[in-house]
Amino acid sequence: MKLSTNMVVQVLGTLGQTINAFMDIIPPKYKPIAAAVIGTIQLWSALLGHKSNPDGTPATEAYKATPRIPSILPILLCLILLGACMPSLQAQDSPKIGAFGLAYDDLNKPNLAGWGALAIPVAPRTLSYTDYDVSPVSTGGQFALGKIRLQYSIRTGAAFQLKTLKPGVTLYGLGGAGLSADSLTLVGSFSGGGFLDIAFGKGWGALIIVQEEKNAVTGAHFTPRIGIRKAL
Repeated sequence: MKLSTNMVVQVLGTLGQTINAFMDIIPPKYKPIAAAVIGTIQLWSALLGHKSNPDGTPATEAYKATPRIPSILPILLCLILLGACMPSLQAQDSPKIGAFGLAYDDLNKPNLAGWGALAIPVAPRTLSYTDYDVSPVSTGGQFALGKIRLQYSIRTGAAFQLKTLKPGVTLYGLGGAGLSADSLTLVGSFSGGGFLDIAFGKGWGALIIVQEEKNAVTGAHFTPRIGIRKAL
């Protein structure tokens, strides 16, 4: 699968997950089915992209990349749609969750990355989420803030409540698929792991996330995260 095709599928899938999560176009009882179907399509696309060079040839064949910086249009489209969906948040019965924090990134210097996420309950004990990572890099990257070069990744997936360890402390498992980029390529990526949700009260809480991501550019790498979440 060509990089451009995988990118279109992943962007449309992310937008579809966002619409499904934050709008009442689909009846509530069918939202989990829609999230599963969209996620399966994204997973299939990411798997094919993982096994292919950006031009669509098999990854086992030699490929010479042409240096270029991928567009950040996918991120902008997602953010624009999320902004458009925000007024409808209060119309939903279940609380939505916004979160942000820091991640340890062993692939880049400095090793700290920022992340943010939006999630919505779509079924009992199940959350549909979209998260974003932004990492500073010494060279390459997709865009710049002043003299700081930045690269991004975006994923969508599901989190499942596994066990309430004690009042206010809940263990979740999670898994997702999406896009990961460096200065030359934009490829499909997979992630999986789990997290602890520690409630503070009044909708606030802390998140401790243990996650592994795999893509064709970096292979598998471990990314621990900490953050703050808030019911919206």
